[in-house]
Amino acid sequence: MRLSPLRLPRLVLCLSFAASPSFPSPAHSQAANPNPAVPKPADIDAGTAQPLHLKPGCWQVRSEALSWIAPTPQQMTPEQIAQMEKAMPPEQLAEFKTVLSAFRQGNLKVGNGIDQNGNKILSAPVSGGQTMACTNAPFAQNGVEIYGSKTQNCERSVEESGGVRRMHVFCPGAQGAPQLLDDYLRIGDGYFVGTRVGIVGIFSSIISVAGKWMSESAKHLPLSPPTTDLDGKMPRGPQAVAAVDGFRVVAMADGKQIIAWIAMTMLKNQSARMFKEYGPNPWNQFRQLYLHWSVANDAMNMMMGIQEPWKSQLAAAGLHDLTPQSVNFSNWAWINPFSESSGVMYPNTIELEDARERILWDAYFSRAKSDTEKQEMLRRAVETHKVTQVDADFFKSPLSP
Repeated sequence: MRLSPLRLPRLVLCLSFAASPSFPSPAHSQAANPNPAVPKPADIDAGTAQPLHLKPGCWQVRSEALSWIAPTPQQMTPEQIAQMEKAMPPEQLAEFKTVLSAFRQGNLKVGNGIDQNGNKILSAPVSGGQTMACTNAPFAQNGVEIYGSKTQNCERSVEESGGVRRMHVFCPGAQGAPQLLDDYLRIGDGYFVGTRVGIVGIFSSIISVAGKWMSESAKHLPLSPPTTDLDGKMPRGPQAVAAVDGFRVVAMADGKQIIAWIAMTMLKNQSARMFKEYGPNPWNQFRQLYLHWSVANDAMNMMMGIQEPWKSQLAAAGLHDLTPQSVNFSNWAWINPFSESSGVMYPNTIELEDARERILWDAYFSRAKSDTEKQEMLRRAVETHKVTQVDADFFKSPLSP
């Protein structure tokens, strides 16, 4: 029996019986082949080929899933169905008939789970959410289902026109019910959506996900035209930009490229004193944060932290290690900038960095013999540690403390 492809009411893509997409380990970006031939099923199964030819890099993925354990209408006898319908009130009966029709047409909808007693089990997705993932082979598992040997005995169809590829996989189970029903849509090399229905015994699952390429998985300058998210919105402000394009270079300082995630780490880990003194504007905040961080490091390199009275002041503040508490710009390894825990510091750590910068700032300028000399030292420090803005969108909206 051939089922017509699912109609996609909105941007969605299916993966497996779990709501989270299965991406390979993070890796740096590489160029995608625009017109490649489909590899052999064995190469696809082994993961040595990227069958969907999607762009490597960092993808924004939105998923939702519904699953339940109960006999489906396709697994019930006509007598069981009639018995259930007799016990249902009119509203529930109408809904049950809709579900029954959907199962028979292979067009199952999220939120239509009915247990063996006719009770609606779930009216909302079991799980779902939005995440970022960086990979050289986006949605590789879906490519295995479409082109690999696992489903080669199922009905599979692929149609492509104008850069849009429609892929459908139907694996029938008992009584023609879909054991696996996948419907995918690939739009160019940076957009992939779809819906999956899976039925194994009495376990039923529907998963839908949307995926969009956002950026390379390595430091890069702002894209032109600017990146937009799955909702078509252009991220503006530190939090919004870092959330979807953490590797974007947003500033230059001391010859170093500073990516959105690093800048966001500095901005969101300000103490209350810093936020009050530096003001609400993110660009002014970042320039002051970088300047004070750098001057404290200069004082530390001049061994002023082991001289009195600064040594005693640092010890009284709880600082026995003068290593910068927040970010080491000159020696940072590859970090997943989209991890929920990335860049989050304990309040005590923030206060320690505040104390380190405040005390060593005073130590640094204590060398001046007059206010005029102090102002000249400050001018030279600002010039030495000058910060140049690269991405205006990152510094758009103010942060709250």
